[in-house]
Amino acid sequence: MGAGHTFMSRLINGRPFRGRAARRLFRVSLFLILFGVILLQTVLFTPMDLESDRAVNRVQAIDPKLIIKEIDGDRPFLAPSVPRSRIPEYRVNQFNYISNNSGRRDWKLQAKEADFYNKVNIVHGKVVVAQLYDSSGHITIVTGDEAQYMTDGKDLEIFGHVISRFPDGMIVESEYMQYLADKKIMSVPDTQKVQGQSYNDTRTQQIAFESLGMDYHMDQANIFLHKEVHFQMAKVKKGPKEDTSVIQSDRCTIDRTASEAHFVMREDRPDQKRFVLTEQPDLFVKSRTLDLDYGDYANVIHNMTAKEDVYIEERNDEGIKRTATGGQADFDAQKNIIVLTKYPQVYQDNDTVTGDVIIVYRETDVIQVEHSNAFSEGQKSKPAAPAKNVAGD
Repeated sequence: MGAGHTFMSRLINGRPFRGRAARRLFRVSLFLILFGVILLQTVLFTPMDLESDRAVNRVQAIDPKLIIKEIDGDRPFLAPSVPRSRIPEYRVNQFNYISNNSGRRDWKLQAKEADFYNKVNIVHGKVVVAQLYDSSGHITIVTGDEAQYMTDGKDLEIFGHVISRFPDGMIVESEYMQYLADKKIMSVPDTQKVQGQSYNDTRTQQIAFESLGMDYHMDQANIFLHKEVHFQMAKVKKGPKEDTSVIQSDRCTIDRTASEAHFVMREDRPDQKRFVLTEQPDLFVKSRTLDLDYGDYANVIHNMTAKEDVYIEERNDEGIKRTATGGQADFDAQKNIIVLTKYPQVYQDNDTVTGDVIIVYRETDVIQVEHSNAFSEGQKSKPAAPAKNVAGD
């Protein structure tokens, strides 16, 4: 028999190999191993046709949308610029970041977690606390559900249940706020509702406001309310008697340092609706503009000046007891007087008083007239009071 037959017989019968037969077995085994390795590489690493059914099934198995849903759940983002269809490059838990400008802090952001979208230069934080610094280093603390900022900019946006605590103790609530770092301005657009409140140092007086839109200039401590302003002051005390003042206007500027507020109306309003309205339990005032000093005094209003086309109603439990008109009215709450100037007139019962200056002493009902030029008694009728207007379109 040939050598091949002898080799196979030994392999089948399990007889030991020696010499040349052993070497042949080694070569055959090595060839089989190499052949198996090459076959395995061909099967596993050959590029797959992307249009084949097998390729489609493999892509669907790692669909990014499933990963995004697993990361963020079903709750949509409040921050509109955050990519909905992109997986963040990385996420940081207990995120802390400080934005500096020429060595000075602009703001500091803390977040429960923050996602980084490097390709679009966005950082998106969730459950956030921001510290905003004015030029003097005073801090306004802002909390919210989400925040975002552009990594190539300095401005910060905060979304959802935004609560801002100013250095002087005022608290402002909104659903959105943007901090313009270079201008040191906190801004809420006039499409968003804003609510604010604060107390004086002794907590005996409160001011509160509502409006659409707000700008807070941190370096000047000035607040600008954009639209549909509802401003209220209240004396905090025990007892059933109400002691509040409510002012409605289109716009308002609040100087927090001087404790002053200035109210105006839009120029494009119809003339009959272009009035600032002021209500107290025993007083109604209508005027084109209003300046208010709400400092810490025994009464709610220390001084108030109504200007242009002023109309006043004084009230008691029985109704309107006296009306007045003029170009300007100054209210002094400490003396409890009203000083009327610029062609003033006072109407009470059937009497009319005019003069250059009229001073109304509200506690005693005494009316003091300077340079009186007319006094009418027993008129059958007095000028009809202008109809009240409600601020708003």
